[in-house]
Amino acid sequence: MEPIRVLHENVVMDMGGIENLLMNIYRNIDREKVQFDFMVHRDKDAYFDDEIRNLGGRIYKCSPFNPFKHFKYMSDINKILKEHPGYNIIHAHSELNMWPLKSAKKYNIPIRISHSHSTREIKDLKWLFMEYEKIFLKQQCTDLFACSIDAARWLYGEKAVKQNKITDYVIRVCTFIGNAMPNFFIALLLIYVFALQLHWFPVMGNNGFISIILPTLTLALAMSAKYTRQVRATVLDELNKDYVIGARARGIKERTIVLAHVLKSSMLTIVTLLGLSLGSLLGGTAIVESIFMWPGVGKLAVDAISSRDYQVIQVYVIWMAIIYVAINLITDIVYHYLDPRIRIQGEEG
Repeated sequence: MEPIRVLHENVVMDMGGIENLLMNIYRNIDREKVQFDFMVHRDKDAYFDDEIRNLGGRIYKCSPFNPFKHFKYMSDINKILKEHPGYNIIHAHSELNMWPLKSAKKYNIPIRISHSHSTREIKDLKWLFMEYEKIFLKQQCTDLFACSIDAARWLYGEKAVKQNKITDYVIRVCTFIGNAMPNFFIALLLIYVFALQLHWFPVMGNNGFISIILPTLTLALAMSAKYTRQVRATVLDELNKDYVIGARARGIKERTIVLAHVLKSSMLTIVTLLGLSLGSLLGGTAIVESIFMWPGVGKLAVDAISSRDYQVIQVYVIWMAIIYVAINLITDIVYHYLDPRIRIQGEEG
């Protein structure tokens, strides 16, 4: 009787936490009943490759994940699954494990397990794919595993008031798109639709109140997307704090907990975002002002740079420095009144 073959997906089978965990399990299972095979995203040989082959496992190698070569990455995965049918289980361990699971669903592998091992912050272009994955991962897999509560939160999110309902998915998709699109693209899109096609607003210039609507909407869309994402993440974090669990245990209504306690505790994040946004707005938004030909501080700075007006440039730099120092000071003062812990620390110091 042939053993059940489980396909494990990981970046590379080298010396690491995930790899040692898998190998410890692999060495101690009954390999006449269950065999492990591995799909890795590295061409070179790794530390455990020889041992895996000696234990009867197979290793399939494909190209590593690259945001600029995503189609090549997916093509390699599809080729492996197409050429090696017969798997009933795939267990994906990499951070971006939605993509192998998506291919596995395409080739009708019935059991598709996503396993979260990480909690690290991703700052490069990969975060775009991670955000997409967090939205659509559950549609590609049948089971969710995590090595810790924090790892589960990191990849699968948390149980929230509206999390994983249709409204939450719509909001997450909209904020994802809003964060991904730069201001100049939003500005050109709004001009094309509302000015050139519908003729509701002027294309550019200062022709009264109606002329300010498109520039304002351009800035508001990007900022609202950023605010929504940050506030959502903060609220989800607060909802798992001990004081919320205690309030629920006392029978306090969920609406009261969210509005009276959770939102109040989330105000520090909101104040920080307000400070950053206010500073950038007072300092001018050069790209948006230039596109709409709006006579603002940002356009003034761009014109000064183009004409090498060094006095205006120096004044602009000083103005920006004063704004950010003042905004940071005001933000710190607001922190003092919002958070009792900061007041107590200040009094003790």
